Amino acid sequence: MSQFWNVAHPILPMVDEAMCRARAAAGEDLRATWLRLNAERDELMRREQDNPLECGYEPPVWAMADALLGLPKVEAGEARRIRERFGFRRELDVLLINGGYRGGKTEWAAKRTVQGLLRKKGKAWCFMPSIEQSREVQQLAVWKYFPPHLKEGEIRTKVEYIAYKMATGFSENRFTLPNASWCSFRTYNQQEDNVEGAAPDWVWLDEPPDPNLVRALYGRIAERNGKMVLTFAPKHGFTGVVKEFMEGAKLAAESVGWLLPADGGAADVERGVAGDRPGDWSLVKA
Repeated sequence: MSQFWNVAHPILPMVDEAMCRARAAAGEDLRATWLRLNAERDELMRREQDNPLECGYEPPVWAMADALLGLPKVEAGEARRIRERFGFRRELDVLLINGGYRGGKTEWAAKRTVQGLLRKKGKAWCFMPSIEQSREVQQLAVWKYFPPHLKEGEIRTKVEYIAYKMATGFSENRFTLPNASWCSFRTYNQQEDNVEGAAPDWVWLDEPPDPNLVRALYGRIAERNGKMVLTFAPKHGFTGVVKEFMEGAKLAAESVGWLLPADGGAADVERGVAGDRPGDWSLVKA
């Protein structure tokens, strides 16, 4: 029996009679088709659960952030074309991502944090307002995207240091990977030492930080040609950091809000989940 036959998935549709009739192999009865298609769906869902780093679904819109920052998830030529389409001649060093809750901002940032540290030796700083929020949100999301072989138990060697518990997060709020990459989880209220230490290659600030901290971090990432991303939901309204980003900004493109129809009609969930690719967005004339 299929493990996930009656479990909804945002991308993989449940197997129904119409699908079975359309995809039945020659001489295959509908029950055999149903079992085969569900077995294939089960395998995809198990792989996604076991190893979201390698097998998880990524919405097309993630390519926009990757291209703007010049991350290797998007081929260099395609990334350049996306940037130029939206008026940027070079890759960005700092990116603010605004959006509602459960929009995928944290998932994108956590996954790219892990991927970047695994790809080459580097240093990452991840900030949240409090260490409790860090453990409940950032650290949990980062741990989700660890490769399975690094989640089998505590690892303590001369280089590696990985110890994680869901209740308390990473031991000492940090970890070190086999390639000597390391990540430190910090808070905005560490007044004297939140920007101390070896300059980072990657900084991720989740929820509204103090503008002075952001300005200080500009200098720190410049030391190593690093990147800084800010993920923000408007819980506290139009904050000082958002104001600084928005002043003088120009709308470059827009896409359809499939889940928020202007006429008040039903949301198009299928189109909303699938998302538009950056190349499909409508450019706004100056």
